[in-house]
Amino acid sequence: MPGTLVAGNAMTESGLAPSVAAPIEETLLDLLLHPAAEEAFQWIVSVNDHCSNWRDLESRAQVVHLVRLIATSGDWLIIQSRNLDHSPSGRYAQVMNTGSGYLVEVAYSDGAATYNWRIGLGAEADAAGNKPHATVAPIQRLKFAAVTEVLDSWLRGHGMPLGYGGALHVYG
Repeated sequence: MPGTLVAGNAMTESGLAPSVAAPIEETLLDLLLHPAAEEAFQWIVSVNDHCSNWRDLESRAQVVHLVRLIATSGDWLIIQSRNLDHSPSGRYAQVMNTGSGYLVEVAYSDGAATYNWRIGLGAEADAAGNKPHATVAPIQRLKFAAVTEVLDSWLRGHGMPLGYGGALHVYG
């Protein structure tokens, strides 16, 4: 289709022009065409100081329902790699209703250390701070839609969506 940017073409001031593209390695191409199975997750929620048991996350769509459950200040939700407590590595996300928004943290543990990012809006969130038990910065108080957007991207393994930042704290 004329005017469509495709592999091997580059956009110039005068339109599309052929460019030299490096061939994709066979193994990378296999990964793109045949992605690994989706990671299994489990969740736990605390509503009005009543904590549920761990349950399997059935789908990413279930996350919207889970975030709706934490409607009161102090309610929280954790989603983590299944059996993370018995595994040397994995991921988790924790969300807490602060009464004026939601605090969202995502983390990865490699067995030696845990890398925890406190999520906020914009690049300024990278420097907004992430100390345990510290006050949540206004930029780190997310709205419901932002929470579901961040969690959906994180569950897909894509990291944070555009427009968000994260302040890192390393444990261990």
